[in-house]
Amino acid sequence: MEQMCFNFIKNKPICFYNLILLQVGFFVLSYIYLYMKYTITKDQYRRVLLKYLNSFVGDLIVRPKEKGYAYRDVDTSNNDEFASLWHSGPITKGCKKELSLSNVFINDYESFIPINRKKVFSEVVLEYFILKTGIKCDCVEFSYFTGKYRDYEMYDDESDEVITKTEKKFDNYQYKKR
Repeated sequence: MEQMCFNFIKNKPICFYNLILLQVGFFVLSYIYLYMKYTITKDQYRRVLLKYLNSFVGDLIVRPKEKGYAYRDVDTSNNDEFASLWHSGPITKGCKKELSLSNVFINDYESFIPINRKKVFSEVVLEYFILKTGIKCDCVEFSYFTGKYRDYEMYDDESDEVITKTEKKFDNYQYKKR
């Protein structure tokens, strides 16, 4: 039995049988990805997050208190922004110390895996912070991408036109340790 072959890329033949195998493989991988996307358990999400924090964040450095400020900066060992530790000022009611995660950290993490389990994410980040710094903290607050976009119109002075722009929608999440 002869196979049908095609020359697609630089005269390298791709046979019909191989095309079918590639399509089936792609379909199976797509199905596995979609299945994992919707059925990731809390324990799996916790493990992924801990591996991310250990690999990419590493040790945490809490900057000393500065006179007149209600917060302390928390940086990674690579001097990247991680969070602000609020000990007074605009913190959630009932919290003694609140960890406000920086948008830089959230964007970096969301490029790795989306934040779809906010409570587990908050618990793990809080545990990690306490483990690495030894500072007791009882609340976490961060902004996350909702997966939605919004359009808005803006007037451009230079061209005297109304321009429609699209931006990501963000929402705040606050977690209080019980």
